[in-house]
Amino acid sequence: MKHFIHQIALFVLFLMICFQSINACTSVDEPLRKTFRRTKAVFLGKIKEIKQIPLADYSKSLVDGEITFEISKTWKGDYKKQMTLAANIGWVCGCDSPDQFKVGQEYIVFVDKQSVANFCDAEKTDTKYGSSKMKQLDSFWFRTWAKIYPF
Repeated sequence: MKHFIHQIALFVLFLMICFQSINACTSVDEPLRKTFRRTKAVFLGKIKEIKQIPLADYSKSLVDGEITFEISKTWKGDYKKQMTLAANIGWVCGCDSPDQFKVGQEYIVFVDKQSVANFCDAEKTDTKYGSSKMKQLDSFWFRTWAKIYPF
């Protein structure tokens, strides 16, 4: 029995040493139809200006700045030439990330019900995944089906 307890203790110690650097930072990649359905607006926009709020209190909200977009195409929501939205700039997706919003870069932006542009949902247009999202969003049937069928 003592031998068994020692083996269990060694096994647990081994697991603790092997898995000490686990990162619980994961973003959920939901289907585009669900993202389209839950958002207030979806548009293609180029970032003109980023303003960061100094000393943002992350315990209350992840919003720590404002981003001004020059909008070139709208798939959902009101069309405007330019829009300034609250955004999570410094604390991206709750994790440190090398990718963040950059001035001059064009993104597909999904605006949530609180009018916040979230980097976790935004997609660069110069990537293969971004261009495939644009093709889907351009489809009349995709947008119609997304509104009708919630799953």
